[in-house]
Amino acid sequence: MKQHLVFIWIAILVFFSTTLESYSQTQREIDNLVAFSKAYGYVKYFHPSTESDQLDWGWFSVYGANQVRDCQDISCLNMTLNELFKPVAPTVLFSLESPEKSQIGERFTPSEPEQYNQVYWQHYGVGKDMINPSKLYKSVRVNSTQKIDKSDGFGGISKSIDAKPYLNKKVRLTGRAKMTASTGGNGHFWLRVDNTDKSPGYFENMDGNPITSAEWKAYEIIGDINPKASTINFGGFLSGKGTLLVDNLELEVEEDGKWKTIPLTNSSFEDPIQPKDWYSSGKGYEFTGNVNDQMEENKSLQIHYKGEFEIITNEAIFPQSPEEDEVWVREISEGLWIGMPLTLYEKDMQTYPIPAVAAYNPDNYPELPITADGLDFRLGNIINTWNVFQHFYPYFKETGVDWESELKNSLRATYSSDGNSHYNDLKKLTAKLKDGHIQVYGNGQGVFAPPIAWEWIENKLIITQVFDPSLELKVGDQVDEIAGISPELYFNPIKEGISAATQGYLNYRANDEALTGAKESILNITVRGKEFELVRWMDYYKNRTQQKASLPHYQLLDNEIVYLNLDLISIDTIKNILPELKNSKAIIADLRGYPKGNHEFIKLLLDDVDSSKWMMVNKFIYPDQENIAGHSEMGWEMVPEEPHLGNKKVIFIIDEQAISYAESYMGFIEANNLAVIIGQPTAGTNGNINMFALPGEMGISFTGMKVVKHDGSQLHGVGILPDIYLEKTIEGIKAGRDEFLEKAIELAQMPD
Repeated sequence: MKQHLVFIWIAILVFFSTTLESYSQTQREIDNLVAFSKAYGYVKYFHPSTESDQLDWGWFSVYGANQVRDCQDISCLNMTLNELFKPVAPTVLFSLESPEKSQIGERFTPSEPEQYNQVYWQHYGVGKDMINPSKLYKSVRVNSTQKIDKSDGFGGISKSIDAKPYLNKKVRLTGRAKMTASTGGNGHFWLRVDNTDKSPGYFENMDGNPITSAEWKAYEIIGDINPKASTINFGGFLSGKGTLLVDNLELEVEEDGKWKTIPLTNSSFEDPIQPKDWYSSGKGYEFTGNVNDQMEENKSLQIHYKGEFEIITNEAIFPQSPEEDEVWVREISEGLWIGMPLTLYEKDMQTYPIPAVAAYNPDNYPELPITADGLDFRLGNIINTWNVFQHFYPYFKETGVDWESELKNSLRATYSSDGNSHYNDLKKLTAKLKDGHIQVYGNGQGVFAPPIAWEWIENKLIITQVFDPSLELKVGDQVDEIAGISPELYFNPIKEGISAATQGYLNYRANDEALTGAKESILNITVRGKEFELVRWMDYYKNRTQQKASLPHYQLLDNEIVYLNLDLISIDTIKNILPELKNSKAIIADLRGYPKGNHEFIKLLLDDVDSSKWMMVNKFIYPDQENIAGHSEMGWEMVPEEPHLGNKKVIFIIDEQAISYAESYMGFIEANNLAVIIGQPTAGTNGNINMFALPGEMGISFTGMKVVKHDGSQLHGVGILPDIYLEKTIEGIKAGRDEFLEKAIELAQMPD
């Protein structure tokens, strides 16, 4: 018996010692990765070396994760980080004790500093490595000189012919083409039919299947020439860098089942191209006909990117700057410090000193993973993502998230993840930020749904629309199970991956994401005790857009009430119905969605000018959002216009779908008491979005600025609140009633 107990205790001790050792190793790796993450963001965004500015930081996040993971102690990590950053930032010092400024200063001060410019980073929001769709946000390496490519980004040839002789026929563009090897760009043929009434005709430009092969291949595009066609336009172009060769570009129409060639001058490019034959365009591109290619007997057209460059000096975008020779010193892990100059000396487009080791070339590291199937790839994307928000996200105070803890949690989680779940890992990480503008792109599935819609009403999941009459489902049916579990359990993991500032917007997004999925995938639900196998075949957002477009833009209701659907009506239409609005007793404005550029309607309601400043973009010169250098203040200058409609009874309907621009709109209504607001709170997310790309053809959007209410109080996570709260009911859904609109009409009809 004693021997048996001894054996059990030994087994237990072995189990726990093994488990603790495994955990200790994992914790060491996490600590290593957190330290690298911090160093990565500091150098990427705030160290102004030439090499840092030119580095592929997406690749470096993967490489760095690979290099630091296996360090067994802090000394190894210190040595690894010093070696890792040497080609990128030779003046940055990692140390096992807090470095003195003098240790670092001697590394970056040239012998004749007066011959150099001092360069440093400024960020207005953030523009570095951003897609930045609004072009509002900027990052500048101040006082640095750089060569700017002013090229158009693509260059091509085109030709246009009269379509009238070929109406109601098929048209085919054919040609042969190749890309020169290792050029980075791609080629395209394109064909477009323009109509006499300016409506869109046929168009194809091979965007989904560009020319990338370095071997000669034949390509074709076939389209229709409709009865309204005016011209047929066609050609070829090079997108990006490199060289595209084109030969035998021919146009044909189908007659009696056979293709008939339309004669074109110099379609085989045996002669130099002339403007009368082919129109060429594209700044930074050369077009040469009559080119010999050693693999082709005939001559061809060459479209070649040469670039068009300009040397510029980057000027400051705001007055604040780091102190001259200022050094950033921080502990990035227990017992490990970074010392990093925030300013450097630059001359002739090169900061001092030039690294003693060669710059990184990703081609020299073929062993690194290039998809999310690889652990280092996933770790790199998490590190990259975390740093964007760490240094520039404007709502940490409002959300209260412990962002460093979320980094550690996300790094741990991705160890047991894979290529398929990496998309969800990024969603779960960014969901903690509670930003309704955050979207993670790149799962490649598309958004398809079965022919139904559903919502949570009275704490039950209710079918609100049925688009296929053959289904034995009815509007108002309650969904009892999804995939064999309760709807609540099914929705919970979906909500974990949704970034939303309010509960209402979280529920709204969850309704969509729980319903949608890959095309032809199956959704099993149980309704009234019967199982339904629903196929996701319907393009969800296209169907929603079509449903919305079928609604009235405005209506004249009983008792001189005008209804405006601000989701659909244009400002021109509003101006056209001004007589009806002027003669009305009440106006109902429906903003359960996104306005169609009609915010000038607010001017007709205002009594006084509203010049409130409620949008703010932060200015950064230091990491970790420390000592923010102030912010810009912006707003919409709204001046009252005639005819004045604010003396009427005005009711605005809102709900959780109203986000961003809609909340800018409603900010004026709320602040100036321009209407009775009814419905549900808005999404609590406003401000121009920013966006960045990640390796693996992924991307993330987010709110890049801070927006408050007109009185300076918090909007994020609060939204515009209604004066009268409303809820949908199951009975109302079954009866096909719009209970929010009914309440608005009731209020409009009440005596003053």
